[in-house]
Amino acid sequence: RTKRQRATSGVGVAINDKYEQNIESIEYVCDRILRVNIMFDQPIHIISVYATDINKPEEMSMDFYENLQSAIDKIPRHEKIILLGDLNARIGNENELRINNTYFPHKEQHKYTFYDNRNNKSIIDYIITNRSFLPQQIIDIRVLSSANIGTDHKLMLGKIRIGAPLSKKRPSIKTEKFNIESLNHESTKQLYSNRCQTLVTLNPIAQFDTPNTAWNKLKENICKGAKEALGTRTVSHNRRPNIKPWFTLEVKNITREMKEKYLQYKKSLQHRRTEIFYTEIRNRTNNRVRKLKKNIGSDLVLAKWRRICTEHKKRIGKMLRGLKRETNETIQLRTIAEDMWEKYFQRLIRRNR
Repeated sequence: RTKRQRATSGVGVAINDKYEQNIESIEYVCDRILRVNIMFDQPIHIISVYATDINKPEEMSMDFYENLQSAIDKIPRHEKIILLGDLNARIGNENELRINNTYFPHKEQHKYTFYDNRNNKSIIDYIITNRSFLPQQIIDIRVLSSANIGTDHKLMLGKIRIGAPLSKKRPSIKTEKFNIESLNHESTKQLYSNRCQTLVTLNPIAQFDTPNTAWNKLKENICKGAKEALGTRTVSHNRRPNIKPWFTLEVKNITREMKEKYLQYKKSLQHRRTEIFYTEIRNRTNNRVRKLKKNIGSDLVLAKWRRICTEHKKRIGKMLRGLKRETNETIQLRTIAEDMWEKYFQRLIRRNR
């Protein structure tokens, strides 16, 4: 396929990063089949597939199922297999595989995985396991009808007990920091200054001290004075960062409203009327989220720009102070054009993103 041609196939598997060390191997069988081997107490093989359409030539369909059979044959029969994806066909029991979609008595909206433009529905997406999985390990398989993912296919949820070890809670990483916020009070600021002066007097830097010794004494005096005058506080470092600052309470409410309208649209017999209501709120939600992302992105870029400018302002100030010394009187400062500064900071921003 060339760069200008539109992609017609492709599969992938997303795995939680806490199981990254358990991934033994990844095999790219073809552009429609991907096999991932994960090792827990025993190996589990996840095969993600995307079968050819029924409108494609029969040779392509035969090639796909031959590749799939070849991938399954490579796996020992006693090891666990999870086969999932769009299979577009009825699956036989040649490999002693179990189709789990029909095992659970769900409503119709939680069974059908595909709806076309004429509202015809069918089940063509499957979660299949082999006999190494006991029936008790398959907890639930259902279609999430309320998930709007912009395709004719519906999102499927499979709950399978695979015997993975429970993830251990990460140990809390805590450090002590000085209460520098208390320096905003004049009394605390004066107390800190007095304590530092007293400690420097009691533990002075001698004339013949090495630079390292002098630095250690100064550091000890400053830290001891800060601990006595300001106090300390414990800071935790293992909290998850907020990767979605745009997901505010407002977005949460309109998203919930959009979900309700979507369910009404799917259940109602007057599809045209409910579709108009759903489309209106969907567009309003998308526009609001887009605007919030843009505003927050601009704020983050501006904050980064200010931080970079502050850092370079300090460096430039230090350089200029050095030029005023007697030893540097012969040095001339060349003026830098404004466009050069602009290009320089733009490169820095791109590099730090």
